[in-house]
Amino acid sequence: MSSQAERRALMRQGFIVFLLALLAGFGIVAGGPTARGWMGTHLTLMIAAVLLVLAGLVWDELTLSTRARRILRFALVFDAYWTGLGNVFATVFHVPGPATGGGVQPSGWTATVFFTVFIPLVTILPFVFTGLLVYGLRGETRST
Repeated sequence: MSSQAERRALMRQGFIVFLLALLAGFGIVAGGPTARGWMGTHLTLMIAAVLLVLAGLVWDELTLSTRARRILRFALVFDAYWTGLGNVFATVFHVPGPATGGGVQPSGWTATVFFTVFIPLVTILPFVFTGLLVYGLRGETRST
């Protein structure tokens, strides 16, 4: 995949995630006990969309190997969708969070699934893609 194609693909994914963020907003409008969870999903997906589009905008400025670019692209896109899926899971199954649970401690099988399946990757991947972006923006612009 060419650099231009990678760049466009990242920005396209960003706008797809942005569309999902807008759709999550309907959960807020519906109200009820899950409105706060949908608000968190909505905002998280908005931030993920912005990160994807920004990464696409600086893509040609990165000084990274082909492998590092592949890892960066995977980490950005996978994290956006995985985080969104984790938020939807937590909202649908009422896993209380710091902003949505009012101090209630998560418990039960849903909390176990959330903290063992979603949280490890959602915690690690932002460090991976942020580190690669910072590293890739060092020195001179790469020649294409």
